[in-house]
Amino acid sequence: MATDSLDLRAQLRPYGARSADIVLLDGSATPVEQLRYLDLTRGRHAELAWPNAVVEAAGQPVLHVVDASQARPDGPPLARLCRVLALRAGADHLALLEPGRITIYPLALSAERPNPWTIERDDPAAPGLIPAIAAPSDPYPGLPSRPVSAATAVHDLLIGLLTRTTETLTNYGIAHLDALSLVGRALFIRFLADRQILGDRDAVTIGPVETCLDSSASATRTSRWLDDTFNGDFLPLPRKGSRAWFRGLDDRVFHELGQVLRRSPTGDPPQLGWSDLLFDHIPVSLLSQVYEHHAHHFDPDGARRTSVLYTPRHIAAYMIDEVFAALDGSAAHARILDPAAGGGVFLVEAFRRIAAARWQTDGAPPDTTKLRSILHNQLCGLDISEPALRLCSFGLYLTALELDPGPQPLSRRFDQPLLGSVLHNVRSTDARHPYIGSLGTTVGSQHRHAYDIVIGNPPWSTWSATREVPPEAVDAQVREVEATIRPIVRERLGEAAGQRYTMLDKVPDLPFVWRALDWARPGGRIAFVVHGRFLFKQSEAGQRSRSDLMHAATCTGIVNGAAVRQSQFWPNVAAPFCILFAQNQPAAEDSSFWFVSPTLEDQLHAKARWRIDGDPTRCVQLAELDARPTLLKTLFRGTQLDAQILGRIESLNLDTLVEIWDRHGGKQHHGQGFKVGGTTPTSRPQEPARELWGMRALRERPSAQALDDLKLPRIRRGFACQHPRKRTIYTAPLLLIAETPASDPDELNVYLALEEDIAYNQSFRGFSCAWHAQSELLARYIFLIFGSCLPVYRALLTSGKFGVERDIYEADDLRNFPLRPLESLSTAASAQIVPLSDALLADPARARASVDAWVCKVYGLSNKDLQVVHDTLAVASPFSAARKRAQQRPTELALTTYLEVLRTTLQPFLGRHELEIAARHARNVPGEPWILLQLDAYARASGPPLLSDRRALLDTLADADPLGASRVTVVTTPGQLLIAVIAQFRYFTASQARLLGLELVHEQAAALLAASQA
Repeated sequence: MATDSLDLRAQLRPYGARSADIVLLDGSATPVEQLRYLDLTRGRHAELAWPNAVVEAAGQPVLHVVDASQARPDGPPLARLCRVLALRAGADHLALLEPGRITIYPLALSAERPNPWTIERDDPAAPGLIPAIAAPSDPYPGLPSRPVSAATAVHDLLIGLLTRTTETLTNYGIAHLDALSLVGRALFIRFLADRQILGDRDAVTIGPVETCLDSSASATRTSRWLDDTFNGDFLPLPRKGSRAWFRGLDDRVFHELGQVLRRSPTGDPPQLGWSDLLFDHIPVSLLSQVYEHHAHHFDPDGARRTSVLYTPRHIAAYMIDEVFAALDGSAAHARILDPAAGGGVFLVEAFRRIAAARWQTDGAPPDTTKLRSILHNQLCGLDISEPALRLCSFGLYLTALELDPGPQPLSRRFDQPLLGSVLHNVRSTDARHPYIGSLGTTVGSQHRHAYDIVIGNPPWSTWSATREVPPEAVDAQVREVEATIRPIVRERLGEAAGQRYTMLDKVPDLPFVWRALDWARPGGRIAFVVHGRFLFKQSEAGQRSRSDLMHAATCTGIVNGAAVRQSQFWPNVAAPFCILFAQNQPAAEDSSFWFVSPTLEDQLHAKARWRIDGDPTRCVQLAELDARPTLLKTLFRGTQLDAQILGRIESLNLDTLVEIWDRHGGKQHHGQGFKVGGTTPTSRPQEPARELWGMRALRERPSAQALDDLKLPRIRRGFACQHPRKRTIYTAPLLLIAETPASDPDELNVYLALEEDIAYNQSFRGFSCAWHAQSELLARYIFLIFGSCLPVYRALLTSGKFGVERDIYEADDLRNFPLRPLESLSTAASAQIVPLSDALLADPARARASVDAWVCKVYGLSNKDLQVVHDTLAVASPFSAARKRAQQRPTELALTTYLEVLRTTLQPFLGRHELEIAARHARNVPGEPWILLQLDAYARASGPPLLSDRRALLDTLADADPLGASRVTVVTTPGQLLIAVIAQFRYFTASQARLLGLELVHEQAAALLAASQA
């Protein structure tokens, strides 16, 4: 067979597979790649056809490939192969590759034969097939799909089985945590059995695997063997799992545990159960992740207190890949610390990477001795939860056994416990100090500068008082953290910085980063998941906290995950997060870092993937960030064009709205409206709001902008509330702004009362103009400003919360809007205030365009600037309509507009050289992740060249990584560029066309001008 086997790289290329993304399973792959597929290279099933290669995207499997040129699997063996591969929880498709065609099967846990789809090599759609599988967007015609990814299906199946079994055990009188330990032990035995790690000597001790937990006697014997073999590190049982304890259990408990251990040879029962799982293919990291998630489900309060936080394995793997790539040749001997280890997902991934590095260095897979050395000498985990550390040991032992090419007999493998040597319980001995853990003095000097990598996902939640932890105990822990970190700050930034350091908002994530500077060796690598507030908080304390940390260490990169919160990429995480990568040395004066913000892509996230765009324009200078603290927010939601617009507004040096009010007589005439408050015993008492009695009241968004026309209800006599506010803020002429911006571009969130005072509630911010000599004109002017797109645009690009974790304005977003004084407007501009405001009051949808144009002109912005504003709001707003619009494939009209703007942007440059430019789309196939554009510079005397042939298009696709870039440019011939752009509307706005044109003039001028010499 080997002599006639296909050249898989050559055969897969016509279907869009990049050669670098194909991992051959014949032993020729790199050690890192081979470790990803150990179960496929070591554990072949004789009765099944077996994958010969895996196509990856960004290091994740997307397609298993079987060389079917000589024997094509079918029927039950094919269905079983699909189930085996589905249980790997990676790729979602299997390909049977034959000369001239490829057949795709969706992977499924069911034993039924899945429906295939075949495409010929010469089919015009063939080059987009594998990119469409790797980076799904809109449905690819004919391609069979799954309702959920294989990883999600296996995760959900395991969670369901664990939950069902654990709940059954608790119904039989076993405490939740004890039930978790019993199920965990059964899972461990099942893993050893399925991977054929249990030897004859082990079988003599515990008996047949299927019955080793079927009775109190066998369960006692098996648990004792586990504790003896793995040094008591295992998930604990009451009374150390004694015979007496097991005898006291209901007999039905043993029946349930036995179900975990029994494996079915084949078949497809009505409901999948434990017997249908193949633990020789389910990844250890997924098993650890599932068990960690499961523990969080059954003990959420304890998990929150003790750092048992569910971290998806794909996030941990991504972070480990990044930091190990930075180690170069030292990876094989790197020492790793996770100071908030939880279930151990980072340590498990680090273990695998070190083993791969050893393999690369030594030329052979590490044996038992080397693996044990890595485990005991190169890994370290800290946590405040004993159960979490035992769960971590569970994953590390499984990984050591999985990686070991000769794991038998088990009795000689683990002669040193992990707890106390590799994994350390750093919980405070003071029961009132449960939070501090790794941040306190419990972590001794032996950890100082001891690690090449410090990595993890520390807690993000604010330390708050509880019944067990009084406020003074929280404050004591905060003081201890500050006292521990101040010397680190002082050493890096000087005495003044050390003295002013505080634990911002009592949140522990950034203190972990500070402590990492003390744990990592000089020049070592640091990687942490932290809350998104680190990037975007705009208070004085927030800006100082960010700046100090960015100067104390050399930040090498930040992945901003704020856009993917509440997505399937990290299920059940609603908070914005970011991943911080740094080197342990103070930042240089010219320091810069990569800033990447993966966009929301629902179909991609459902596969646990995201797009890390390598656009070089995302390189941020630290000095620039110091000068513009809102820069990261601007780059997150906008582009360089947006940054330029904000810069021009800032250059006007305008006073803010509130500064104008406060300095010129209106200090008592603005604020948030009245707050009724609660009526519980702990609520602030209400007081009679006599000044509001009889006034018209606004408690919810009205149906029109002109409040004088609505005849709002009056406040009854006797009305009381917690915060009535000053009477002057309700005085007409009055502008009101709803805290939540309008999600519909034709809807406004600003309202005007010119004649009658209005008492508004806390959902509105009001600005009374009664203090001003031209009160009505000022009110109309402010109404136009806040009725335009500019305030919400500026808030989107600068606010610390709007567009990050909230869809409402912060008070400062309104108060700090830079306002051009009414008196500074030209006579012509002032003359338009009344007619424009009347039009906006009468018909906002019709008047909005004129108002936007007028306001932008007031601020010195051009029509092109206004287009940028509209485009950014259309695709980058946090509202559902914009999120959906951004991901849609561009329409023909949008594509035509984009190409024309691109052409007109490039033409002035090329015209100076007597050249014309043609901009056309060369390939736009529904379902493919790319749209291919062709740009041709040509002499005026000749017409534009023909569209490129299929081979050139194929070569361009082959160079395009759909998960590593949103755009790829290839020079094909003198004067001709082929550009692959991700087929989403967010990349096809008119502003994006301008941006591309400007970049091409800067970066591809020589290639375009080569047409004049051709």
